[in-house]
Amino acid sequence: MSGQQRQSLSFANLVAGVRQRTAGAINVVTENVTAPRAPAAYPSHSDTLTAGEWNRAATANNRVEYSVEPAS
Repeated sequence: MSGQQRQSLSFANLVAGVRQRTAGAINVVTENVTAPRAPAAYPSHSDTLTAGEWNRAATANNRVEYSVEPAS
């Protein structure tokens, strides 16, 4: 799925509202964080890997980060 398809309707409405209220002065950009930047490494696939092990890493990596940058 694309990034837009993974966004909740509430988040998409928030982003649209920010753009509308600021007349485009604030732009919201989303990105998918790749594994090397994730705080917890996902376990390697193996025959003994459990859902719990995978879910522990996923829980640690499930977060929202934001940064503010000046307009270009």
